[in-house]
Amino acid sequence: MLIGISFVVKDPPKFRQWFRQALQGLDLRHGVVRLLDAMEVLAEEDLNDFLHFHDIPLPIAQRDKVIQTILQETGGSYELTIAKLQDWLDCGLAVAAEKTSDESFEVIDV
Repeated sequence: MLIGISFVVKDPPKFRQWFRQALQGLDLRHGVVRLLDAMEVLAEEDLNDFLHFHDIPLPIAQRDKVIQTILQETGGSYELTIAKLQDWLDCGLAVAAEKTSDESFEVIDV
């Protein structure tokens, strides 16, 4: 399981130091905690990977256009892109995965 927590701090280096000290007393035998730097502007490849990794259905014929439109509307901002994807899913704009030609036939035992 992966859990992400977004946060905004005024002094990132000071927060990083405090965070490392706070982790010293925790027993993390079955987990890992990482503090990541601020996410930069998302690229098409990042959003494509995200859609694939989270199995978000998207028509193959429109995939590139949808990704480009989302990134244009959000300026590549991570938070805005996630919000746009959530709106997109809430409106029912995602579709079931398209079948390939191999899945379009039925095998009948004779």
